[in-house]
Amino acid sequence: VRPCAAMGNCCSAGEGLAPVADEVRPDSDESEEESDDVPEPAQFDFSKKGARTSVSAEAYGAFNKKITSFTAPVHVKTPEAERQLRSALANSFMFNALSDQEMNTVVGAFEKMPVSAGQVVIQQGDPDAKELYVLESGHLDIYKRTGSGGGDGTKLGSYKDAGQTFGELALLYNCPRAATIKAATSSVIWKIDRETFNHVVKDAAARKRQLYESFLKSVEILSHLDAYEVSQVADALKSETFKKGDLVVRQGDVG
Repeated sequence: VRPCAAMGNCCSAGEGLAPVADEVRPDSDESEEESDDVPEPAQFDFSKKGARTSVSAEAYGAFNKKITSFTAPVHVKTPEAERQLRSALANSFMFNALSDQEMNTVVGAFEKMPVSAGQVVIQQGDPDAKELYVLESGHLDIYKRTGSGGGDGTKLGSYKDAGQTFGELALLYNCPRAATIKAATSSVIWKIDRETFNHVVKDAAARKRQLYESFLKSVEILSHLDAYEVSQVADALKSETFKKGDLVVRQGDVG
């Protein structure tokens, strides 16, 4: 299996570079090894860029503990709405490891959320992260503020492709939102609650993210990336499987 980074989707990483954002898996304007034990996530300081430092995050603390008697909510959808949602999820890193039964549970729990141009979906610094989001249609911009400056901060990238997810890092690591996500146009997104995410999606997503982040940290050309950016590049990786004798790279081909 060869991890391949979809670098055309890169920006800066907090939560959703290719993804960028809390969120950051943007477009450029502006997997897997089974393991019963999920390693503790690295700790990063999203406020600093450059050398890797520390993120204080409790990925598996009491706040993120699974509810043993959990029952996922069900939001009724028309057949067409369900088809659109499944189509979007099929393109999403976060959900492509789910079983059919888990996917049915997740699809039922998602709630449609139309947003207007200029509406803030996620606010950087918000400590009360309750949902993860998936883009169905539209255009959302990603902003990151550094220091004590006001406003939205620097634009890092955009979400434009159906199936792009954002907001998961705050749920995975129980930390404040790392970037602001604002609708550039009228858009349609889907949201899923923290409890369903923790109960159904998080373990599979955490295993894949840890595997990919460990790989990326060993790549010298990416050594300058901070923790947020590494996490976003990890989400952009795609795996390809080759049989013995298959051609992987041909000399002279354009990369």
